[in-house]
Amino acid sequence: MKALSGRWRGMIGGGAGLTLLTEWSPMTSHMARAFSQVEQDVLALTNQERARLLRTLIRELDAPVDSGVEEAWMAESERRLAQAEDGSATLYAADEVLKEARARLK
Repeated sequence: MKALSGRWRGMIGGGAGLTLLTEWSPMTSHMARAFSQVEQDVLALTNQERARLLRTLIRELDAPVDSGVEEAWMAESERRLAQAEDGSATLYAADEVLKEARARLK
């Protein structure tokens, strides 16, 4: 790989990252199974337990966001993109990385 495609650029820009994730079937498939299991587990809770879980999730979602983290990730993304484009980074195909990771997990 010599440079990142337009799909990668969209991911770095922000919202398009969700589109990128939907294009990766192994990740999407795993996430769908995980979500399905979580959903089943939540539905098995009592109403009181679900209400407690809901309050916890809302509290987490309403927590203040550290703007410094977002800025740091953007800077890191731009640095990595620049390295990929100028050839100073070693890039690997996703299928190769996933194959090696699966082999190591066996």
